[in-house]
Amino acid sequence: MKKYVIAALTALALMVAGLAYASIPDSGGLINSCYRTTDGDLRVSDAACRTDETALVLNGIGGYEYLSSSVTFNAGTSDNRGIACSSGKKVLGGGWEYVSGAGVNDINVISSGPYSTDHEWQVRIQVNGSTNLSATVYTICAKVS
Repeated sequence: MKKYVIAALTALALMVAGLAYASIPDSGGLINSCYRTTDGDLRVSDAACRTDETALVLNGIGGYEYLSSSVTFNAGTSDNRGIACSSGKKVLGGGWEYVSGAGVNDINVISSGPYSTDHEWQVRIQVNGSTNLSATVYTICAKVS
């Protein structure tokens, strides 16, 4: 009888240790799962998928894209330039980069941020002086659930 109690306690200790070791989501915040292609069965797992399964990672973000465009801000004006995300995607970030033209003291960045619908990043720059500003505007987008 004593052997059975020790065996049961050992098994219980191993199960608790296994549960403590399993981490869902993982340290990067990802939820790993496995999809069985034959019947569509889906299970959450912190281990490798079986041979008849396909691995899926669920984190609420997918279809990441980085968009950029060369633009000109005309001298003596204040203009908006932006890039819209592809259909079904939301903007995560963006900005602009100086390429050439107007001097640093002639550039006034009025705004750089998501446009009203959260599907576009827009930069508004005022260029003082008589030289146009050449810049690159960029947008980072993804499908967000």
